[in-house]
Amino acid sequence: MVTKKEIKKLKLSARISGTILLLIILPLYLGGYPLPSFSLSFFENLWLIIIPIFLAGFIIGWKWEKLAGYTITIPIILGFVISIIVNKSPAILMALPLIPGILYLTYYYQNNKLNTKTNKKFN
Repeated sequence: MVTKKEIKKLKLSARISGTILLLIILPLYLGGYPLPSFSLSFFENLWLIIIPIFLAGFIIGWKWEKLAGYTITIPIILGFVISIIVNKSPAILMALPLIPGILYLTYYYQNNKLNTKTNKKFN
């Protein structure tokens, strides 16, 4: 059984990894060419649209873990699927932001499961 202390560590690791990635990716995104353009390929424009969505997910994660987890994981997985459909190899480096997204979702569902079990015990 997962304890409350382990769940808090999971939340803390999700927040720390999300913040570190935000502090690394945001300046790189803003320092580059952050707007989609016709001069760029479809693959580059796809990730230029996805990156701000999961960066917002890192910020949302400090308040709403479930929303952050889905805001981070869904666009990245969608980007991988579209990349594979277009016959372009997916950007494996973009799998790195999946770590905090999965941690946020794991935290939310484990915490929810633990709270449901404790509420049943006392009722």
